[in-house]
Amino acid sequence: MLLLFTCLFAWVMLSRMESYYSSAQVTSDLRMPVWPFFALMWLGVAVPVLTVFLRIVLMVIDPRRGLDHYERLDDGDGKESVR
Repeated sequence: MLLLFTCLFAWVMLSRMESYYSSAQVTSDLRMPVWPFFALMWLGVAVPVLTVFLRIVLMVIDPRRGLDHYERLDDGDGKESVR
């Protein structure tokens, strides 16, 4: 669910950045283009997409390796096991 949300958020931010780039909108005081700031914001949203994806891949490949030291897995018999 988190991966889906971050992908959608990154996609929306990318479309906003592209619209600012094509409109050539500038700031009111310094006349700086706005799109580089939106590009930095998009980059800040795109990096978590990659990290969430990699975390999911790690958990699929080796469930115990993908957990933090304080997280536990249920063995199926109701008892929790510590790695």
